[in-house]
Amino acid sequence: MLEVAKAMVGAGSAQVVMGNHEFKALSYDPEWPAGSGKYARPHDDPDDRRWAKNTKQHAAFLEQVRGADRRRYLEWFATIPLWLDLGEVHVVHACWHDDSIKLVENAAVRAPRSPNCSTWWPPVPKVTICTTLSRHC
Repeated sequence: MLEVAKAMVGAGSAQVVMGNHEFKALSYDPEWPAGSGKYARPHDDPDDRRWAKNTKQHAAFLEQVRGADRRRYLEWFATIPLWLDLGEVHVVHACWHDDSIKLVENAAVRAPRSPNCSTWWPPVPKVTICTTLSRHC
């Protein structure tokens, strides 16, 4: 399914927004803070009660997507917008909440990529925020 979705987005025949699975995959992967030996989503620390749950939730992705493919998909996940503001249509995985969107936009350290996109790096993995009507890019 990832292959099909990625190909459709790449061809311009589909658009996607980040869902909880992509976000969790990105949070599971990087060491945070860098060099600490810890992860944004704990998964290797038996003293952290969340590690077993996090690993169980992510097991299928870890088993099915390996090596260079995993890295390629994680890099793609990092480009998926959290939401799309298409004017009359707002697209988000769960709930469009203006105050939450403003909070993310205001907390973001912006490094513009295009007229409608910016990247941010709070204490979670790198994610791309793309909005058609972004006031901050």
